[in-house]
Order: sequence, then structure tokens, then C-alpha cells
Amino acid sequence: MPKKQIATPEAVAAAVEKLTAEKLEPTLERVRAKLGGGSYTTINRALAEVMQARQSGPAKLTEIPADLIEIGQKAVAAIYTAVQRQTMATIESIEGDARLKVETAQTARAEASLEIERLEGELESSIEELERTRNAAHETIRRAERAEARIEGHQTEQQRLARELTAAKAEVDASRTQAREVEALARRSEQESRQEIQTLQRSLAKAEAALDAAAEHQQRELTAMAQLRAALAGSREMIATNAARAERAEAALGVHEEALRSLRIELAQAREGESLARTEAAELRGQLRLQAVAAEGADRLQQ
Repeated sequence: MPKKQIATPEAVAAAVEKLTAEKLEPTLERVRAKLGGGSYTTINRALAEVMQARQSGPAKLTEIPADLIEIGQKAVAAIYTAVQRQTMATIESIEGDARLKVETAQTARAEASLEIERLEGELESSIEELERTRNAAHETIRRAERAEARIEGHQTEQQRLARELTAAKAEVDASRTQAREVEALARRSEQESRQEIQTLQRSLAKAEAALDAAAEHQQRELTAMAQLRAALAGSREMIATNAARAERAEAALGVHEEALRSLRIELAQAREGESLARTEAAELRGQLRLQAVAAEGADRLQQ
């Protein structure tokens, strides 16, 4: 029984129609796969006829030598394969570069976020330290004012001891002057610290703006990443400068604390002077009473 031929022109034409409907190029291998086998030569000849018929319509086909058709098909297949491999390699290279750029941008953004968090922590610490310093200065001033009020409350009782009270008052006035100087110094320190905080806030705003700009352009331009790094470097330099200023502010606070200790010592000395003045006033009252008694005795004797 003769073997049934499957690579008929009608079957090849049907296979070409199916591949075209699937938006695939009707190559020799694809047509043979659709047919489920068959002779390459027979399929190639039928495929050439079908393709020629599709291009020229119903006009009579001129038969092309089978060897020439087969050579042409192989050459086209080899060229197509080479172009496809080169295209895939190019696509893979572009995708690799794009992934590398995205990973680099994400790493830089993460580093910038960490730097901003650290700056915010330092800013909050500076604000808290300034608040504690201002409260301590205000408390010292209130203590000095209370001490002055207590001393002034005894002025009526101690009029006869004007010299001693004047000396004590002078000491209190000196202490008050020193307290005011400390308060003025604390205010200046607070003002400088606020300026430094404002500078830090502007630096943070600039850093955030630079990060936003980098996030928008990280997948399109490598130049934007360089600008972000430059902005971050400038922020780090500014932070280093602010840290140096913070150290100077801490040194000034040390001076304030030394002045406050001196003020406490002077107030203690003023209290001691007041106590001595009261003792001397009591002694003077005793002497006056003795003199009055002696005078009354002398008057009685004269009478």
C-alpha cells in the first residue's frame, strides 16, 4: 500500500494560513511542525509555491529550482537566527544596565534617608538641651530675686545698721547684676542656637528637595544621581559646621554654669552677712537698754 503524502500544496497552504493567523512567520520548520512531518524538499517546494501565490495572486507561478529554494530558506533562517540572538543579547544588556541604575538609585536614596533621620535626631537633642539651659537660668534668676526680696523685707527693722545693710544690699545688687549678665548670655546663646536650628532645617529642606529630584530622575538620567551625591556632600559639610557650633554653644553653657555657681556662693555670703548684722543689731539694742537704765538711775540720783 503506497504511503500517504502529507506535505501536499493544500496542506502547506493551510499550515501557512494558521501560522499567519497566529502572527508567526511561516518558516520551513514551523510549517513542517504544523504538518506533523514530511520531506523538507517537498515542504520547501510547496511552501515556495504558496508564498509566491500569496504575493502574486492568481497569476501562473514559475517553478523555482528546489536546490535554490532550499539554499535560500537555510540562508534566511541562519540570518534570522543570528539577528534574533544579537537582538536578545542587546535587550539583556539594556535590561542589566537599567537594573544596575535602579539598584544604585535605591541605595543612594536609602543612605540619604538614614542621614536625614540622624539629622532630625540631633536637632531634637539640641532643642531639648537649649530648653533645659533656659529653664536653669530662669530658676537661678528667680532664686536671686527671692533672696533680694527677703533682704529688702528686713530693711525697716535694720535701719540703725545702715552700713551693714548697705554692704549686704551691695552684695545682693552685684549678685543680681551677675544674674542678669548670665540671663543675657543665655539669651544670646539661645538666639545663636535657634539660628543654628534654622540653618539645620534649611539644610534638611534642601536635602529632601534633592532626594525628591533624584527619585524622579533615577531611572532616566545618571547625571541626576551625581547631583544628589553632591547635595548630600554639601549637607554633610554643613552638618559638620553645625556640630562645631554646637560644641561652642556647650562651652558657653559651661561658662554659664560656672557663673551660676559663683552666684550661689555670693548669695550664701550675703545670708551670712545678714545673720551677722542681726547679731550686731541685737548687741546694740542691749547696749542701748543698759545706757537707758543707767541714765534713768542717774536722773533718780539727781532728783
